[in-house]
Amino acid sequence: MRPRLLVAAAILLSLAAAPTRARADKPAGLVVGSFSRPLPMTDPRFQFEGGCAIEARELRRHKKLTIRAPRDTNDCLRTPRMSPDGARVLFEADGPPDADGKAKEVELRLVGADGRGERTVATRDVHQEIAYAWSPDSTLIAVVERDEYARADAYARWLIIDPNGQRVWSMKPCAAQLRNDLLQWAPEGDGMIVAAQPHEGTLTPGENPLLRCAFAGGRRELVPKLPVSERVVLSPDARSLLILGYESNVVLTIATGEKRSVWKGAALELPIWSPDGDWIGAMVPPKPNFVPELVLFDLRANKATRTGWFEHAYELSWWAPRPMGVDCGALVRAARGPGQELSLPLRIDLKTGGR
Repeated sequence: MRPRLLVAAAILLSLAAAPTRARADKPAGLVVGSFSRPLPMTDPRFQFEGGCAIEARELRRHKKLTIRAPRDTNDCLRTPRMSPDGARVLFEADGPPDADGKAKEVELRLVGADGRGERTVATRDVHQEIAYAWSPDSTLIAVVERDEYARADAYARWLIIDPNGQRVWSMKPCAAQLRNDLLQWAPEGDGMIVAAQPHEGTLTPGENPLLRCAFAGGRRELVPKLPVSERVVLSPDARSLLILGYESNVVLTIATGEKRSVWKGAALELPIWSPDGDWIGAMVPPKPNFVPELVLFDLRANKATRTGWFEHAYELSWWAPRPMGVDCGALVRAARGPGQELSLPLRIDLKTGGR
């Protein structure tokens, strides 16, 4: 029987405080991701998926932990995000199949870190795109969505979901077009950080800024011009930005504009930041092996550490014990009022209003 993930902040804090000497060069925490399950009797270089599981890799102890296994070979669990307190994991999964055998909806689900108490928080059409993020105090979930078939200048919608209190706040973002590769709660809990996207047919860098948007209104540019055709990944403390190029990867210090190269020769796959902003993890395809390996890059020592984990991953995130943070619910309530008393699961649909 596969071990289930029993995450307790006190236990992991003790691990972070007293690492084993053999693993002292690795950072604390878990890499949580969606990993394919290989079907039996296949070439190990081509581990064709038999479903996608939500699993964690404990970095210092080098252990694999299963949070939620797929129910069958067609069950693929995606985009897992562990809450900052380590108690729950938010992820996406296909809804029930229709008469033609294909899912028409995608469900946003919550499950305990021990694999118990799974429930659906929201559903969306398979043609919509959404991004979501936990609040620093683990009480709220921010969702930004856009419809692939909407007009180019149509506003996306922000939803702030309180899964415990059954409250949902709906608001307009601070930019008409948003990139779907960046959504992050501001470290202070009073707003969101997003990347604007140029209007259709416009590739002007000046219309592609990194923005900090306050719940109470107003916005501030953090980076005035983002690369239009390159993916960007913001550090949790919002101080550094990883820019993924075709053959180079650059870390930009937002306050000073200083740039430094962190990996040359190929773009990093599925890059993630450690919560303290000192490490970057990514899947790197070694040669001649076809299976990517998880590599950790220490920005302070300018050193890469190979983990020996060769995986077929779909998405990764990094969790480590951290302070609880401010009361984000109080900040949202003060800025937005009592909110909308909606029942969960919430049906996310841009075409029914909410703009």
